[in-house]
Amino acid sequence: MGTDITLFVEVRKSKDEPWQKLGKQFPYPYYKPEQESLTDPDGYEWNPQFSDQPYHGHNYDLFAVLADVRNGRGFAGAVTGERIKPISEPRGMPDDLSPEMRKIAEEEFYHSSSWLMLREVLDYNWDVPKVNTGVLRAGQYEALKRGVNPQYWSSAVSGPGSTTYSAVEYEAGLADGSIVVVEEKSKGDVLFVRSNTYVHTNWLQEGGLRASIDDEWFRMTSGLADAYGPDNCRLVFGFDS
Repeated sequence: MGTDITLFVEVRKSKDEPWQKLGKQFPYPYYKPEQESLTDPDGYEWNPQFSDQPYHGHNYDLFAVLADVRNGRGFAGAVTGERIKPISEPRGMPDDLSPEMRKIAEEEFYHSSSWLMLREVLDYNWDVPKVNTGVLRAGQYEALKRGVNPQYWSSAVSGPGSTTYSAVEYEAGLADGSIVVVEEKSKGDVLFVRSNTYVHTNWLQEGGLRASIDDEWFRMTSGLADAYGPDNCRLVFGFDS
């Protein structure tokens, strides 16, 4: 089962002023202007142009940074890489949460509720090495050996005729001829091979942790800092799995 984040923003005019939740001022990334926007009787909006949530991504590395959620683990606990140092463990909700935000948190945050000052997010070291773990097709693994990072991979592979080797087993099989990889054609960074051969391995993410986080996140946090300042803006969020 996947994990999603629900994230909102609170701001204040100064340290002596109360926090207020920002409204629907963020462009909704999935808005389709050619389709009608509707609102259900319960208030749910279909195809809204704007949202009160500034981030709509689904990035487990980011979740690990924010609150140690899905940190190096994927579906069913499968290892996806080395653990990432989080900014903080889940803190729960702050005592001075705005009434509007508290109501939302009670209704929409299912686990690992937390909050972070924007300053903490901006000061975090995003430029650190990132080690991924996964199962690659043999062609992807051969490309990785030439320095080409895979763009996608699995935590496990099964099915008729498929075999997954460790990197050591795979290299030994190539050396003694028990594993034969026949390259047919290339497409992007993937070499397609006539085999159901897979390799379970680790590799350094090109560009480090920053490269594994979607650009939307950095644009959003930078924009909030410019608009409200890092010390009068905080992110309030929770997760659903």
